[in-house]
Amino acid sequence: MKTIDEIEKISLGELLNVAGDERIAVPTELKASMHRSVFPAGAGRTWILGGIAAAAALLIGVGLAVRNSGPKDTFDDPYLAYAELEKAFGMISDKANLSLDIINNAK
Repeated sequence: MKTIDEIEKISLGELLNVAGDERIAVPTELKASMHRSVFPAGAGRTWILGGIAAAAALLIGVGLAVRNSGPKDTFDDPYLAYAELEKAFGMISDKANLSLDIINNAK
């Protein structure tokens, strides 16, 4: 068993590896508790999708605020900037899908 200090020093990569490891059995009580926490009675999947949409809107709003008050654009080529934006949104989408898969497998 790991100590609190060891757990606090675990990298994101290690956490993702553990989260994706299907061999690790999750106790049924924990699954039920997580399911109740994530899906309150009557909320369903729309609750999660609404949360994801709200998070995306917040990120866009913060990005616009920083853009208007922060340093100037670092990209000279708008196509390169757009490619980087798509790459970032792709990573966000991948993480959201992984989260949904974990939640769905916990049912």
